[in-house]
Amino acid sequence: AVSRVVAHPTPLSDGALFFTLSPDSSPTTQVLMAIGPEAGWEESELEMFAAADFHAVSLGPRVLRSEVATVAALALAEQMLIQPALR
Repeated sequence: AVSRVVAHPTPLSDGALFFTLSPDSSPTTQVLMAIGPEAGWEESELEMFAAADFHAVSLGPRVLRSEVATVAALALAEQMLIQPALR
C-alpha cells in the first residue's frame, strides 16, 4: 500500500508528529510525499492534495527549510517502513 502525505508546518490537531497508520490499514510499502514551500501550502493546494487522498502531516512545531524538511521526512518514512512496530 502507498501512504500519501503532504508536509505542512501547521501542527496536526491530534498532536501527532509526522503520520500514523490505522491498525486496519494495509501494510505500507511506499510513501509518496509532497514537501513544499517553507511558508506552507495555500489552502487551495491542501484541498487539492486531500482530493487526491493525501493526508496532512507535521514534522513538529518549527517551520523547517524545504531541504531540511525533505531529509527529516525521508528519515521518518524510512524508519516507519523498516520498523513497523513504530506505526
